[in-house]
Amino acid sequence: MAKILLVENDPRILKYMKRCLSRIYSIATTGFVNDARGMINTDPNINILITDLAVEASKGDGLELAEYFKRKNPKGKVIVYSAWPLPESGRENVDFTVSKNRPGSPETLLDIIQHVESSLES
Repeated sequence: MAKILLVENDPRILKYMKRCLSRIYSIATTGFVNDARGMINTDPNINILITDLAVEASKGDGLELAEYFKRKNPKGKVIVYSAWPLPESGRENVDFTVSKNRPGSPETLLDIIQHVESSLES
């Protein structure tokens, strides 16, 4: 089973996503990049990172966190779930993107997680 780290700075979205995903997956959550780095360092079972781009920009953003996660877990998968477009410069560490602004985006995110989970098992 996939273990997901969800990093989201909006507490309402974080609570909603945790409630939805924890029914199916083992999930850890935080709204802070430094906390996420600590979780990545202490839990080697985290194999999917879902991050917003606009998290705590003063101490690192979602793209910097994606790069950090990939260094620590090269086989891990990164999903960016954001209202902001993914810049070209950050694409090398991101496996999938889902726009928060599109209708059906939670369902799309769930489909992508299921796809990513099956690729981790093979």
